Amino acid sequence: MSPWIKRRADKKNSIIIALICLILCSLLVSLFLLNKYFTAKKIITKQSQIIKTQKQVIEEPSDADSEVAGRWYGLCGKNIIHSVNDFQKTVQSDPVLAAHFTDFDWNNATMGKLEHSLWTYVTYRKDGKIATTRKQVILPKGDGYISDGKRQVRTYCCNDYVASSTPKDDPTRERVDSSSPYNEKETDPEAVPEPGSLLLFGAGLAGLGLMQLFRRKKR
Repeated sequence: MSPWIKRRADKKNSIIIALICLILCSLLVSLFLLNKYFTAKKIITKQSQIIKTQKQVIEEPSDADSEVAGRWYGLCGKNIIHSVNDFQKTVQSDPVLAAHFTDFDWNNATMGKLEHSLWTYVTYRKDGKIATTRKQVILPKGDGYISDGKRQVRTYCCNDYVASSTPKDDPTRERVDSSSPYNEKETDPEAVPEPGSLLLFGAGLAGLGLMQLFRRKKR
């Protein structure tokens, strides 16, 4: 093979090597950008889920105040009930309460106060509808109520709860809510090759290919 043909073949091979190195670098850059995109998307999605969960958490009362961010969640006005008669009149004048307390036994209604603090699920009023809290709320010792033997109604806000199923837990104990998003362990994105190392490797190959090409030209 003549030297001219050999130099021509070497030059062609060098060009091919350089092109392969450039293509490899382009692929590595694309991998780096895709990794950044999907990582950012995953973080934004997780943040959106946390914000959505936070909004859901404040949709109902979480303590005995029956109020969240200035919004009242009581079934009736605050501290307007001072007797069974007051409660009955309030219920009769409010269609929503009348439907909710339709089975309330007025003949056996008595007033009382809690002898100890306790945790329980309570009802609350929102947008004209009555629902029950998804999490337990602690009611303080001495909290006033009206009871018919089955249900207890807080005189503070008319929010009721079932007396017979109320857990008498120690209010001083530490509670951990496993459903809270803040108790979840932070998980790292799926492992991918370090983009910086790949880029350096690809750049090195491209540099070697170009150096070989320049050497061939000098010859």
